[in-house]
Amino acid sequence: MYRIICISPHFPPRADSESFCGAKFTLELLKQGIELTVICRDPTTPHPKPCDDSKLWLPLKEISLNIPTPVHKDRLRSARLGFRYRTGNYARWVRAVVDTAERLHCRNPYDLVYSRSLPMEAHIAGYWTSRRLKLPWIANINDPWDWHLMPEGMRIEKSFLDRSISNYWMKKTLRAASLVTYPSDRLRDYHFRLCGVKHESEIIPHVGYAHEKKKVGNNSGFLMVHAGKLGGLEARSPLALLHGIEQFLKRKPGARSILRVVFVGQEDPFTRVKTDELGMQAIVEHTGRVSYERSLEFISGASVCVLVEGTVPEGIFLASKLVDYLAAGKPVLALSPANGVVADLSQKKGLLRVDTDDQNRVETAIAAYYQAYQSGCIEDMSPTAELTGLFEPDAVTQIFMERLMKIMHKNASGVRLYRKKSPRPALDVQTPVL
Repeated sequence: MYRIICISPHFPPRADSESFCGAKFTLELLKQGIELTVICRDPTTPHPKPCDDSKLWLPLKEISLNIPTPVHKDRLRSARLGFRYRTGNYARWVRAVVDTAERLHCRNPYDLVYSRSLPMEAHIAGYWTSRRLKLPWIANINDPWDWHLMPEGMRIEKSFLDRSISNYWMKKTLRAASLVTYPSDRLRDYHFRLCGVKHESEIIPHVGYAHEKKKVGNNSGFLMVHAGKLGGLEARSPLALLHGIEQFLKRKPGARSILRVVFVGQEDPFTRVKTDELGMQAIVEHTGRVSYERSLEFISGASVCVLVEGTVPEGIFLASKLVDYLAAGKPVLALSPANGVVADLSQKKGLLRVDTDDQNRVETAIAAYYQAYQSGCIEDMSPTAELTGLFEPDAVTQIFMERLMKIMHKNASGVRLYRKKSPRPALDVQTPVL
């Protein structure tokens, strides 16, 4: 079967959504018989990042290599490598990735280079690795190319030089990659509008995972669960949700002893303060940061899961937690733009979308869910198989495998498709000089 070298800067044990998306997809490719080596960025350098200790990621330890980000400054070396690799940032890390990939390839050849972003330097390394190893290259883009290209309200400004280099690499990646994959067609179209580069593309959604006890119920009341970042942490306002809950409780005061709301993940100070101002401390729980596996447990016990997105003209994101909600078979209340990915999906049963600032519709939706819960028929509001099937591991990986086969049949290395599977060598490659 094929051997793939994957460049994914954010990867377990690092704890963030891109890391988890890449990890789940990697696990599913391993199940398909693909041999992978993942080159990632050491989460402890230059500044320690939050890490996730979920046992789910244990199989990934033996196939991943952490390359540290240099902590010492070397302006002359950085400038020389920046000129060589055409980048103003992470030039030494890119060089280390390319050199490491070449040494691994010499020991046991790969068939394909696969890079994942954010961050976009994954694709700079992917391009140069593909050139060095003379292999086809698939680039996966999960979010807008770079932070200065995010939708209004989420944008982080960069210098003219950094913007120019980043935009150069966006166009170069779209032109040079054998295939560019996106989790949604709206994100693909967004990139085409940004740069006008026609390119070979495929829509490959995120993989949805559920707790092993998928049908776990909650016996302690009507439980609403929001998992992920919220408020100022991600430009996702909780106001409509909180005010909608407040209005519901005013109309149904008896529900106060039954309703519970759990915010799973890193606590947002504004959400905490607003919850206290509204006098909802007794029904609202803030878990703080938890492991990915623990978040799936909370989702499994929910009566209804909640998604909150930013107020933007078009929703181009496929939220990673949304696919986990659907994988768990939970009804989803989504505060999301009227024009976007979630709006498209909400045409199918099980996903109810309301505007991000419409607290009245939030109240109405909660009332409908609560009535169904009281009547013992909340499961009738669960997503259909048509909707959940879009994010099932086998369905998602099948799309990738079919495109991989087409690429490899066009490439001379495709003759190695049915070679005998070789033992996986220990990843004891010497860390290159940074």
